[in-house]
Amino acid sequence: MIAIQMEELEPWFCSCRHFGSDAIARAAYLRLSGSDPSGELNIGVYRHGRIGLDHGAVLVSVVGMDAEKVERAEEILGGEETELHPSTWLQLIKRRVEVVLRLKEEEKLPGRHEIEHKRPMKLP
Repeated sequence: MIAIQMEELEPWFCSCRHFGSDAIARAAYLRLSGSDPSGELNIGVYRHGRIGLDHGAVLVSVVGMDAEKVERAEEILGGEETELHPSTWLQLIKRRVEVVLRLKEEEKLPGRHEIEHKRPMKLP
């Protein structure tokens, strides 16, 4: 897990786990999702791959503002820790903030919301 410190903001905590295949990564993603049906971990979870490095969505990344909750997600996910480029972490944090703000505008209740993005992010 790493901490991303941005000027005048509380730090974000981030973790990326690597899996041997799309199917294994999807199973880990679903395991984490199923273990937190009410969204109490208050994290963003993203299944993806790195352009030019991975064949498919073999990574599951987690971003949040509570280190203990991100560590709990790591335990549930399993897999091997892997590093991402700093700009990738910033894109994932930005996506998390955008989603939370949109849900707030739509007056959605707090909790777990699974969102399929029409335009998947292209991550370095």
